[in-house]
Amino acid sequence: MRERILVEARGNPLALLELPGELTLPELAGGYDLPGVRPPTSRSGRIERGYLRRFDGLAPQTRRLLLVAAPEPLGDPALLRRAASRLGLPADALEPAEAAGLITVGAWVRFARPLVRSAVYRSAAPAERRQVHLALAEATDRLTDPDRRAWHLAAATAVPEEPVARDLEQSAQRAKSRGGAAAAAAFLQRAAELTPDLRRRGERALAAAQAAG
Repeated sequence: MRERILVEARGNPLALLELPGELTLPELAGGYDLPGVRPPTSRSGRIERGYLRRFDGLAPQTRRLLLVAAPEPLGDPALLRRAASRLGLPADALEPAEAAGLITVGAWVRFARPLVRSAVYRSAAPAERRQVHLALAEATDRLTDPDRRAWHLAAATAVPEEPVARDLEQSAQRAKSRGGAAAAAAFLQRAAELTPDLRRRGERALAAAQAAG
């Protein structure tokens, strides 16, 4: 996350000042949050609208692939290609977005600024976001990165599902063992939201509050 912040700030002190308002604590703790969950300020909203004008001028496939990249903080190009393949998108669809100055694809996939990432994510309908998160979950290895897979799968889930909630709870336990209280709280909060049983939901909500405290 430090690397992503430094790369996307591009040495701009103003961008570093914007980040505390754009990134939540769970996102800073490992990307376990969604971009654009906070409403933009009047200033950042004006900047976002400028980026969205560039975004709107791109072809549908390019816009879709940018949306795939937006909620994935690792910036792993191999993961992005696998997710794109599941959605039937060509890997070179990002080239027009690079030409528009919205994203850079090299050893890592990096947005021009954090506001570009949040603007792209906010512009999508909920159903589009869920499809993208499902593709990212399917493209993420369940053995080498079970926590990120569980997070994307949860973001792709619209109704309570105990198997998804249980995976998140296990991710929270792993986060706790690493000292990641903010990530554990984020996992448990989402697990509570996806728990169908009311008693278990209450237990997970309480555990989330304790982890956050």
